[in-house]
Amino acid sequence: MAVGTLGVYVHGLHSGEQAYASPLAFTTIVLFQFFTVMNACFDAATAFNRQLFDNRKLWTVCAQTSGGLLAHDRRPKNTARRWS
Repeated sequence: MAVGTLGVYVHGLHSGEQAYASPLAFTTIVLFQFFTVMNACFDAATAFNRQLFDNRKLWTVCAQTSGGLLAHDRRPKNTARRWS
């Protein structure tokens, strides 16, 4: 996970600037964690079985996190807050 995230971060730095690379790396960490959560659900079996879809709370959290990532990536870029 660390090597993949750092690779994406370095790629983002070469493609743009740090304002582009940091969210890209954060999104990569979150996606790696999705795979980790799915594999950690089952101790003895693989994650690719019929019981994967039985945990509704897990899927709710995954959907909310995905929605948050999509909403954050789609926001306008010049939304600086004014503190006055």
